[in-house]
Amino acid sequence: MKKLKLLPVLVIAACFLLMPACKKKSSDTPAPTPTPTPTSNPSFVWSENGGANKTTTSVTFSNTYNALTASGTSGTIQFFISTDTPGTYSLSSSSNVFMYGNGNYSASSGNIIVSSNANGKISGTFSTASTSGSITSVNGSFTDVPVQ
Repeated sequence: MKKLKLLPVLVIAACFLLMPACKKKSSDTPAPTPTPTPTSNPSFVWSENGGANKTTTSVTFSNTYNALTASGTSGTIQFFISTDTPGTYSLSSSSNVFMYGNGNYSASSGNIIVSSNANGKISGTFSTASTSGSITSVNGSFTDVPVQ
């Protein structure tokens, strides 16, 4: 009789001891998917002599050389500025250079204006002039260009 009374006590004790082993692990729950940060596409738009706007297929800014390079089917534009901080950079200074079309156009005056350089992206505008050749001005803007 004592053995029969002891059996239910042992079964209940065994259940309490084995229950924690069946507990679901917290790592079984999948981690929430992070919400992606919206990104904007870089743009570089310009015009020659006040004509129609042209766009590029590739544009980057090198913080090693403070140089922006934009290229596409309409040609290549490259400019070098003395620093990459927001401000106005005069093309009459020898430390700032603007070239277009494989060296066919080199600006002799004008400005490159960096309006922002934050979060790995640089934006601004440019207005240039030249007295030699058939292209006398190149003007445009650059937005959210990746800084590398």
